Amino acid sequence: MWVVRIGFLGAAAAALVGCAAPTKPDLPEQSYNLIGEAVVGPPKCAEQGYMTPEAAARIQAQTRSHLARHTYDESRVSFMVSNAQYVDYTKVICTSMAIRSAAQHQESVANQQHTAEHNAEMRRIIESNRMRNTYCNRIGTQVFCNTQ
Repeated sequence: MWVVRIGFLGAAAAALVGCAAPTKPDLPEQSYNLIGEAVVGPPKCAEQGYMTPEAAARIQAQTRSHLARHTYDESRVSFMVSNAQYVDYTKVICTSMAIRSAAQHQESVANQQHTAEHNAEMRRIIESNRMRNTYCNRIGTQVFCNTQ
């Protein structure tokens, strides 16, 4: 009986690329202007009935997530938040925040779906290229092989 190993290690090696943790990028300049509004505004908008509590919570979660992905000047963020306390959150401002948040949420869902599809394709490729054992038996002049 012969045992033959068939496989492709390139896919496994490609899957290991990028194991080093990248550093966080700096918070974009334009984000500082929106941070205060995104922290203070949603609760005020929800209190006034200009936004649902769910939308307010989503905006605050998106803001925390955005800050967690970046490095930023904490004193500058605190300054923007304290300045946002004095803004009069009108229906127009609240609606604008809710629309921006909904658009970001839809984009995030689309990106997650794309990533899931990509990951499924990579798993399929890796699975199709995994090492397999092939067993061959000779009976007389014929050879029968079975790959598992």
